[in-house]
Amino acid sequence: MNTQIEVKAEIHPSEDPEKVVEAVKNIFPDMDLKITDNEVKGRTRNIKSLENFKNKLGLQAIRDSTRSLMKRRKENNKIHLLLNKQPATVDKISFSDGETPLGPIEVTIKSEKISELIDYLAPSKKQR
Repeated sequence: MNTQIEVKAEIHPSEDPEKVVEAVKNIFPDMDLKITDNEVKGRTRNIKSLENFKNKLGLQAIRDSTRSLMKRRKENNKIHLLLNKQPATVDKISFSDGETPLGPIEVTIKSEKISELIDYLAPSKKQR
């Protein structure tokens, strides 16, 4: 499956850069990150970098709500998700509907087979 995953999080002056990196790494541990003074970024075509994200959805029992969110946020061949940074620092996934005081972790997933990717990440009850 041809997939591109991009992750980005701003580092605000009031934030500890190491905590922002830790938040991103907790959700996407296999992604190579580029860190600047004001941003953490990662990009990959390796679908395995989504494995930890997928597993956390199952452990937190949020697959159904995530599936619904992904379907709503699906636009052509991509999905754009916003994750809250603070829960990510303690290894939890929490989605944001908009901007948060510290800014979100932005996740963009592009795939020619985006519906199949949604089924992979957050399978319906029938698919489990």
